[in-house]
Amino acid sequence: MAGVLLQMPPGWHTYWRNSGDSGSPTSIKWELPNGITAGDIQWPVPEKLTVAGLTTYVYSGQVLLQVPLHLADNLAAGARELKAKVSWLECDELCIPGQADVRASLTVGTQSRPSSDAPQFDAWRKKLPQFDASLSAMAFWDGAPDGDTRPLVLQVALDRAEDFFPYPNQSFEVQAPTKKLSTVTGQTRLRKLVKKYEGDWPKRIHGIFIAPTETGQRSA
Repeated sequence: MAGVLLQMPPGWHTYWRNSGDSGSPTSIKWELPNGITAGDIQWPVPEKLTVAGLTTYVYSGQVLLQVPLHLADNLAAGARELKAKVSWLECDELCIPGQADVRASLTVGTQSRPSSDAPQFDAWRKKLPQFDASLSAMAFWDGAPDGDTRPLVLQVALDRAEDFFPYPNQSFEVQAPTKKLSTVTGQTRLRKLVKKYEGDWPKRIHGIFIAPTETGQRSA
């Protein structure tokens, strides 16, 4: 597992995979040796921020973006250099684009040893969305389209779901405002508006549900 740690001064923030009404997500472009490939960024659960009528999904303070690296079975032992170009947008009252070339070394061998950063990776892994195969969720349209928008109801088998953060899509947008509907035990229903940009109305919606945990932390 590789990671890029972004640290922001007080009041500043960077963006989740879906930045929302403004901003842009951090990107990592890898330059890896033969036999090593990078997976997708693992994004921790963000905060929802609304300022001047615009809603974004952000990280403040710091965030560790983890990326799994896949090593070929026939990769020979020895040291490898990992390189990446990281680009991000950091905003407060104004926005400043940032860019950095980062590198690290990886030793391929017969034994596995945790790095000195392993505790930090473990701590941030707990802030990732938690997938639960037993948790049922569904979505259905709540009426006919009104021009290019249409109301959508999302239902999840959680008592206290607070919100739904959508993944980005070029064909449509699940808008940020959320209305919590009446619920039954073990279920929460949320209503959101979907704005269509092109093509048919979507048949699938991807994202994460936000709910409090027993320790008061936000989980998804």
